Formats: sequence, C-alpha cells, structure tokens
Amino acid sequence: MDKNVRKAAAGSTGKMVVVTEGLSDRHTAAIRETAAGCGFSVTFFENPENAREAAGEAEILFSVSGELAGYAPKLRWQCCASAGVNQFREDAFASPDAVLTNSSGAYGVTIAEHIVMVTLEILRRQQDYSDIVAHRGWVRTLPVRSIFGSRILMLGTGDIGQEAAVRLRAFRPASLTGVNTTGQNPDGLFDCVEKSEKLPDLLPRTDLLVLSL
Repeated sequence: MDKNVRKAAAGSTGKMVVVTEGLSDRHTAAIRETAAGCGFSVTFFENPENAREAAGEAEILFSVSGELAGYAPKLRWQCCASAGVNQFREDAFASPDAVLTNSSGAYGVTIAEHIVMVTLEILRRQQDYSDIVAHRGWVRTLPVRSIFGSRILMLGTGDIGQEAAVRLRAFRPASLTGVNTTGQNPDGLFDCVEKSEKLPDLLPRTDLLVLSL
C-alpha cells in the first residue's frame, strides 16, 4: 500500500477516502499514519452513499464499491479490498487516469482455515449436535462423515485454493483434484489438475466440492 500511496502523492491535493465497515482503531490509525506520511488526509465512511460528496475531491479511494469511482473525477488510484473486481466497469470511472488494484493474495490463509472449519462442521454434524446440547439433549447416533478418505475437488487453484489444499491434505483424503483453466498444478499441491471442461466428468466422483474462484 505504501508504494502505491507515494506514487499517487506526486502533484496531489492529498485527499483519500476509505469506505469500509468494521475497521478497528488499530487499522484506522495505521491507514492514517501511512497516508499522512505521504501527504494525504483520510476521511472514513461506512457506506458508499455517504461518501459520494467526499469522493469528488478524492485522488485515492479504498473501497469495494463499484459506483464511487463515477463520482471521483480527480481519482488516481482505486484500491479494492477484495480479490474480485468485476463490479468495476471501465465506463464507471469518471477519471481516465485512475488505476485499479485488487487485494488478491491477502486472504488465502484465513479463507483456507474457514474452509476447513466449515467442512468439519458439516461432515461432523456440529450444528446439529450443538442444537441438541443447547436443549440439554444427549444423542450419539447422528451419522457423520470424515475428510479422511474423501474425494476432494477444488474448483480454483489460486491463492485460496492452494492454501486450502495444504490444510486439507493433512486429513489424508483419498484424492485431491484441482480444476483450473490451464491444467497446471501449482507447486504440485494437487494429486492432479484438470481443465475446466472436465468438470462434468469429475463431479459425479466428488465427495467434497470446494469453490474458490
């Protein structure tokens, strides 16, 4: 972030707008400090509607909203906190000089851990058992399944898919197959990687399907 802020600061009027919910005081302070070191002042908003007027003077927008760029004729850098940027149409930018960046690679570890957590909850019927316990019940007969010996199909082998593969491998599945557009196996993390057109043949032989596209 610091490199991009300094690049945008050359000849700048120094306005940055951040639109996101749930920032901690620590994150807010870190953004202010980094921006101030590059000559920018920061205004924070929790929703895009309230940020439209401020966007008119902004040269940096930190937001996942695809609409604010249309209110920012002075925009030089649109920083998106998500990996996907499909919401940003080319004709949505009021400034022809705006550069769009995403945050691909920032979420691999935390989403991979989430995938493992949810997979275990589903296969081990954790939500059902938690509900039984909450009602002071005791049942030991609900059928459960295991990641061990399962045939896992990973649709998407980018940062999230790779991090998930590393963690799921520890449970010793029967197979760990990746699907992407190239058929390439990143770092050999998968037993095999097939191209997307093979998906109809792979699905019937799948116990656990993970989508990380």
